[in-house]
Amino acid sequence: MTGNNEDRQAQTWAMWCHLASLVWIPLAVIGLPIPFANLVGPLIVWLLKKEQHPLINEQGKESLNFQISMSIYGFALTVVLVIFAFIYILVAGVAASNDGGALLVVGGIVGIWLIGLLALIGIFQLIVVIIAAAKVNSGYAYRYPFTIRLLR
Repeated sequence: MTGNNEDRQAQTWAMWCHLASLVWIPLAVIGLPIPFANLVGPLIVWLLKKEQHPLINEQGKESLNFQISMSIYGFALTVVLVIFAFIYILVAGVAASNDGGALLVVGGIVGIWLIGLLALIGIFQLIVVIIAAAKVNSGYAYRYPFTIRLLR
């Protein structure tokens, strides 16, 4: 990308398409955990600026696709965790009296593993968003891994 002012502004707005997905972090810290806040920020930036430069349009869609994908993965994993917890609670009480508590230990390990996987998705999301913002701000288009590209 050339160094003219228009391109530089496009890089900055494209960077904000990525960083706006992190708006959920300060909201959660102050006690306002807004569902899908990771989608709202990039959507607003993209809708307001997409017509101004092809880079903003491209990176806005890339950011939204990634955030939608991460939301789907997180939601699916949460559903699995809730189903597992429900079954575990139903079965563990009965089995504990018959197996000496082995099911409780195994179930606890699986539950902790699933919660850890949810945390890893969040950490991965944070890291790649920062990488994407830095790359775009330096003038390079970024493609997120593990992304379902719904917006083309």
